[in-house]
Amino acid sequence: MVAQLNKNNMPKFLEEKLVKEYGKKNPIVYATMNKMGVIKGNKETAKNHAMERKHQMDALKRKSK
Repeated sequence: MVAQLNKNNMPKFLEEKLVKEYGKKNPIVYATMNKMGVIKGNKETAKNHAMERKHQMDALKRKSK
């Protein structure tokens, strides 16, 4: 299963959720992902990949109901 990432290799579902809450140009979006351990600077982490897989599996479960 391929993780859905945006052009900056950030987890798309999480980035969209944070941008919706804080606004597009707010640095809190990336600071929050950094603090969560999803990204380290501009690099993805293993935690990011795990979150993407879990998100996709949950989405498939919701879709099949």
